[in-house]
Amino acid sequence: MRFFALLLVVLFYTVTSAYAEAAQSAATITPLPASVRALFDTDPEQSERYRRYMQPHGGTSPASGQRLGSALNGSDRMLYDVVYQCAQYAVLNGTPLRTVQVDYTDIGIRKAVWSAEELRVSSFLTLVQSDQANAVRNIEDLLGIDTDAVVYALSFDLPYAIFLTTQIRISHGISLTDSQMILGHLTVQFTSRSAEHGISSLRQQDINCQFDIAMIVAADIVARHAHESDFQKLRSYRDEICAMTDFNFAAAGLTPFEGSEEEALIAADYGRIAFWVFDDDDETDVECSGYAKAFQYLCDLSSFGSGLKCHYVGGYANGEKHAWNLVETADGARYLVDVTNCDDGRIGAGGQLFMKGATTGSVWQGYTIQLGDSQITYCYDELLLKLAGPDALALSLEDFR
Repeated sequence: MRFFALLLVVLFYTVTSAYAEAAQSAATITPLPASVRALFDTDPEQSERYRRYMQPHGGTSPASGQRLGSALNGSDRMLYDVVYQCAQYAVLNGTPLRTVQVDYTDIGIRKAVWSAEELRVSSFLTLVQSDQANAVRNIEDLLGIDTDAVVYALSFDLPYAIFLTTQIRISHGISLTDSQMILGHLTVQFTSRSAEHGISSLRQQDINCQFDIAMIVAADIVARHAHESDFQKLRSYRDEICAMTDFNFAAAGLTPFEGSEEEALIAADYGRIAFWVFDDDDETDVECSGYAKAFQYLCDLSSFGSGLKCHYVGGYANGEKHAWNLVETADGARYLVDVTNCDDGRIGAGGQLFMKGATTGSVWQGYTIQLGDSQITYCYDELLLKLAGPDALALSLEDFR
């Protein structure tokens, strides 16, 4: 009988006594199935850094006040809830979460062995080998799981709890033969490309130092503008971010990176997160998600008397992958803030894409904003539309006044 181990990476590890004790402690805070295994980073220096990072907001995004995971259903929701609970344990105990291993039974899939006949396929091997690019998607369709939706929701709902990781990866532990599929477990990893490829300890120390500086600088920005009105705070945050960074075309994949492979991997990772904006280093620039996350981070550190909220959103701008923010006022009106394109040399330089409404377009078709002789069209990610819903993403028909 031919045997094919589905190459979706099965991660095995040994939980040390320290991690076992941590998992036992976590269970008293947020009960988890006994079969769930969580691996935490117990390095004392990183844990201390993590605690200082978590203190203001507890791992979530308080300025957003929204959880995309609440829109998930079935096995997707069960998987999301388990990982979310593990992340909350990590926040409460000051130990960064690295890996969660979950049995399929924990997410409502009770059968461990499935026949090809039961799932109405001629051959599992043929299904995978004939379309390897979509192998994971095809298997997940059979099981009724959408890990892309789970990852998307976790990334939005736990922007800080994931701590210095730039991607969440879910892999399946599944064994296949022609006629049989045997389920093992799912593994959720909080990781980054640079960490996976390995970077020098000296370079990691530099990154840690940059991160420490960034936390101080961001807190100082919020403190210096604390006396301002809510609208003035938002405008000041926009200007501070634009003054501190530039657009990183290499991190966005628009130009080749000039430098070592290690530096290319680091730039691709950290050019997407907020701390490279605030690290007081002219050499570290970010792409659009870095701008938007930096704006969100400052909002999450702030107190807004008028009750406004700030949301990080993603999609496309003029057909290119993009990230920006929505600011929601107390009356429920939402305005677009695109800090990236407010920067010098960009299409909305000078604050033209700040607190903007849109008279043309819709949530489903995209919004077009006219800027003199130019225009820019924003379209939301399909997953964001599915999870957040159109009502939460609709723009005001006029600019903020």
